[in-house]
Formats: sequence, structure tokens, C-alpha cells
Amino acid sequence: VSTQSTWGIRMKETEEKKQNSEKGPLAENIKSNFCKYATLLILMGLVNNIGYVLVGTTAKQLSENFNQKSLLGAFQFCLIIFNGLFRLVNSRFLIKIQHMKRIVANVIAMVVGYVLISISCLMPPDFIGGFIICLVASCIHGLTSCFGESTILGYLKGFPAELIVGWGSGTGFAGVVGAGLVVLLLLFKFQLFAIYLVVIAFVGIYFFAFRFLHNQKNKYSGEGQETGMLTGGDEEKGNQGETKVVDEAKGNLQMGCGAFLTVFKKIWWLCGCESSVYYLEYTIFTSFTDRTIARLGWDNSSFFLEKHAFEVLIFCYQIGVLISRSSLKVVKIGQVWAFFIMQSIAYAFWLTEVILLYRYKTIMLDNIYIMMVTLFLVGIFGGGCYVNTMYCIISHKKLEFYEKELALNICTILDDCGIILASVTALIMSNFVFKYPSQSDGNHKICLLYTSPSPRDATLSRMPSSA
Repeated sequence: VSTQSTWGIRMKETEEKKQNSEKGPLAENIKSNFCKYATLLILMGLVNNIGYVLVGTTAKQLSENFNQKSLLGAFQFCLIIFNGLFRLVNSRFLIKIQHMKRIVANVIAMVVGYVLISISCLMPPDFIGGFIICLVASCIHGLTSCFGESTILGYLKGFPAELIVGWGSGTGFAGVVGAGLVVLLLLFKFQLFAIYLVVIAFVGIYFFAFRFLHNQKNKYSGEGQETGMLTGGDEEKGNQGETKVVDEAKGNLQMGCGAFLTVFKKIWWLCGCESSVYYLEYTIFTSFTDRTIARLGWDNSSFFLEKHAFEVLIFCYQIGVLISRSSLKVVKIGQVWAFFIMQSIAYAFWLTEVILLYRYKTIMLDNIYIMMVTLFLVGIFGGGCYVNTMYCIISHKKLEFYEKELALNICTILDDCGIILASVTALIMSNFVFKYPSQSDGNHKICLLYTSPSPRDATLSRMPSSA
């Protein structure tokens, strides 16, 4: 009887939380000040992911600085290798800890990661310890990104689902800012260590933005309410019996076999589509683009866009991510499988390019501008899938309120699995399947299946080699 009574109370509270996350003082305040709340989340998403983006964008330079060109994929691997395990730990042991405490821990870890990678950039190229420190710093940036994402997405379950557009825009904007900053500073011949030191200043913005959001949530949760039900907050009695609003993390469902199966069967198709899209897009820009650039010999080009093609293509990808992650307020696409189909087409195109280059010494397209467009579309498909999947989970009608943070964690754990698989794929392709061209192969000739005007001289055209 006691168990049934407890379950009945929990179900009643859950229903109230679901309704009040979309109605009530907080929801009304968000509706009238949507831009303010969205801006806070944009800032948090930007700072949360910019370290991850900086490492991914500068991975080519970092590997070359330490004479480890063939280990380019190791940086992406380190960014993600421990993330899935850490999300499991978070889902099991940390999910009931107040969100503010988790954010403070994340801020400290961010600063440590930036300092370590800055120090490693100043070490001599032949010092293997510097390369190892750089990889350790990459792991830290990956962990802070995933921990911040899990914490903030879980915190947003008590807000109207449309607010996810702010977080999505911020994480997308991080890609543009990070990749754009690297390209800009390379143009002006800045060194990498300076970039990472400058970004440390942004961490304070991250903390104070979350603190302001947290204070607003507690303020409006208590307006005219005797409990903290409005946003999913738990209630506690003070010494004088007064009710105060506390962080709702205490009521979250913890990871376990039974809990996993209960939640996963409600969201398996969302998780499957998104993790597959992650695998496809990360394989494209961590492996296929690098293999194509290396085979075409653009590293030695005098044309800026070709010489720094990897960074430029990543920048185009990040612009696509930004646009699609910011589109939720305009268009919502519940059928996320459509993104998987489109990303599969892009994957097939780039895989064909690489196979033709390395196996048959021919290519369909060698125009940097067309490649920039294709990476832009890859970002559109990936960012669109992410933001619509998160929206579908937060607004999922079959998920109980206390299941949503665990559901978000499960989905992001599977995303990490897709990225890890893509990183392993990149390492295998770089070192075994599609190796860097050797010096003796430096004079290889590429037969163009498609000819286009040279980006260096619009008056010239390339003619295909005769068979």
C-alpha cells in the first residue's frame, strides 16, 4: 500500500511538472522575455563547446607541430573516448546532484584544459611529452563539453521545450566562432597557444549566465506557489517550516538496467537516427576531407583557401551547424530519419571521392568552393538532427518528467558511440586504407572526371587527361 501510495504521488507530481513547465509564472516570463533567456543559453552553449571545437579545428596543426601527422584522428578520438563512460557515471551517480554544483565543477575543469593545451603548444616538436599533454588536454575538453551538455540539457527539462533553440544556437555558434577564430588568426600568423589563453576569459561568462538563469528559475517558481512544482523543483522545509525551491535534480531517475530499458524503448528511433548521423558527419570531416586534401597536394598550395583547406572546410561545416541548430523557432522536423537519409547521401559522395583518388587516381570534383558547399550541407543535416532530436525528447508525451534527463543522457551516450566509431574509422583509414602519399608518389597525376575553372585564375580551365 505504501509503495502504491508513493507511486501515485510521484505520478501526480510528474503530471503537474509537465503542465507547469509550459504554463505558469516562469513560462509567462520566458514568453515575454524570450530573447533574454535565449541569449543566456546562446552564451552558455558557445562557451561550453568552443574548447571542443578549437581542438577539432586545430587538430591538423597540432599533429603537424609534434611531427605526428598520421595521428590527426587521435585528437578527435581523445575528445570523445571517455565521454560515453563519463555520461554513464553521470547518469548513475551524479544525476541527483544539484545542477549548480555540477556547473561549478565543469568551470574548473575547463580552465585546467585550456592551461594544459596552451603549455603543450609552447613545447618543442620533438618532445613526445608535449604531444601526450596535448592529448590529455583534448580529453578534458571533450569531458567538459559532454558534462556541460548533459547538465544543461537536463536542467532545461523544466522549461518550455522551445527554449532549446537558445542552447542549440549557442553550440552551433561555438563552431563558427572557434573555426572562424582559427582561420582568422592563421591569416594573421598568430600562434595557437595565444588562442587557448584568450578563450579562458569566456569561462566566467558561462558561469554567470547559468547563475542568472538559475536565479530567475527559482524566483518565478516561487511566485504564488506553495511548492516548487512549477519547474520540476523539489520542495524542502526550512527550520520555521517555510517551503523553499531547490534544484529538481534530486527527483531524477538514475541509470540502471531496468531504467535504461524503460526509457530507451520510448526513444530508440530518435537515438538511432541521431547517433548514425553523428557517425556519418564525423567520418566525413575527420577522415574523408583530410584524405582528399592530402592526395590533391593542397598543403603546398600558394592559394590560401587550398593551403588551409581543412580549417576552411570545417568552418563551412560549422556555419551549417549554426544555421540548422538555430532553426527550431522557425521549423520543427519530427521525422529525424530524413536527416539520416540526407547525411548518408553526403557520406556516399565523399567516400566515392576518396576511393577514386586513392584507388584509381581520379576525382569527380577538385574545386575548393564546391567542397565548401558540401561541408556546409553536412553541417545543416547534422545540426538539424541534433536540435530536433533534443526537442522531441524534452517534449516527448510518453516520457515522464523524472525520466527526461536520463533520456537525454542515453541519447548523448549513443551520440558519443557514433563519434568514437567515426574516430576509429579515421585512424584506420589514415594509417592503413588511405595513407598519406609518399615522397615517391609526389608526382602522381590525377585524372579529372569533372573539370571546373581554377579558383586561382578564372580565365583558365583544366582539361581532363585523355584515356
